[in-house]
Amino acid sequence: MAQVTTTSLGEYLKRVYSPQDIEQLVNLTYPVLEECARKGSAMLGGSGFYIPVRTKSAEGHAFIDETDDLPAAQQSKAKTAVVTPKVQVGVGQLTGLSLSVSSGDAMAFARAFDENVQQTIEAMSAYREGALFRDGTGILATFVGDPAATVGPHAVTDVSYFRPGMFVDIWDDAANDLQLDNEIVDFSWSASPDQTVTFATALPAAVGAGDEIYIANSNTAGIAAPQNKEPIGLIGTNAAVEDTGTYLTIDRAVDSAWKSEVVTVSGFFDEDVLLRGRDRLTQRSGIGLNAMGGRMKVLCHPVQASTLFKLAIPRVRFSGTDSVDLGNAENVKFGGVPVVTSYQCPADRAILGDFSYVNTLYTSGGELHLDTQYNGSALKWVATKDAGLFFLKSYFAFACRRPNAFVQFKALSESTR
Repeated sequence: MAQVTTTSLGEYLKRVYSPQDIEQLVNLTYPVLEECARKGSAMLGGSGFYIPVRTKSAEGHAFIDETDDLPAAQQSKAKTAVVTPKVQVGVGQLTGLSLSVSSGDAMAFARAFDENVQQTIEAMSAYREGALFRDGTGILATFVGDPAATVGPHAVTDVSYFRPGMFVDIWDDAANDLQLDNEIVDFSWSASPDQTVTFATALPAAVGAGDEIYIANSNTAGIAAPQNKEPIGLIGTNAAVEDTGTYLTIDRAVDSAWKSEVVTVSGFFDEDVLLRGRDRLTQRSGIGLNAMGGRMKVLCHPVQASTLFKLAIPRVRFSGTDSVDLGNAENVKFGGVPVVTSYQCPADRAILGDFSYVNTLYTSGGELHLDTQYNGSALKWVATKDAGLFFLKSYFAFACRRPNAFVQFKALSESTR
């Protein structure tokens, strides 16, 4: 057999990990991402994706006496939403020893290298699923109380988005000054009521209560203009399903049809909350519930699904009106609405709506793939090092084409966390 080279191994990798195979792996591992339609009606231009959206509906209809004047005609209003693709990159390393072991046997290389590639894909996919619930700013949490000048554990507002090994920056919330950059997250823990993070090194004494923790290099507010105009991270549903602010360059204060319904619950996620949300959704969007049909879903943390699960069990036993696997709190269909769970979703929030309006948009060739852009090979040997690198890269963005087809429930009680 001919000796295996960096080039031949790179080509082998590209065949094993084609964009289609990677996408299938991502969707099987993180089914919430599959809820978002892969493509939407968007045009690709120099600044990103351009999506035509309707921000005002023509509702010119009325009952009249047959001799009365006809009602005045109204017009629909359309605008163009602009979505900027984000660059997500993952890096793995191949040592000279593993290349030597692979010589003459591509399968030996696959066994030595496959786990590294898989773990990188899984880590990138996990972050992508978490980003679906975020706003693109990169903020992870804020400190609760003054943290000690130690590695921790330190109390924070939320640990949903922390991952071991993640690089973070710590910013003074008042002065917007960088307190610490490229700190490494060692461990995070959530056990009601405490949510804590431990770092690899001790925090400076200057870090105080309310200071903000960001994904490294993502606090665009702390970067000099003009770079501070566009968040570096993925813009997810936390920005899309809101009733104030600007989303995809469209101001909700000007175009009210771009608003979602936001319900502050301050209690448990029960049937009354869900029914009130469905009622508000109809009023806000003008879409009948029957018109939405099976497209309507609830997306929430499993702790909220378990709340509905407890309510659904007696209903199933006595009336059979809801569908639920009594041994699995994740398979809940409550009030006719499927409940989709994700541990990446903040435990005190839930979203109800028509998820066919949430799209994952890719540039041409922008699916998660092994990159060959720099020198034509999937493996790039590092100068002066007995090691090579592979890059996994994707150019994509999330976009909600109809925010008024969603309701966000906030401040939900976390009963079993």
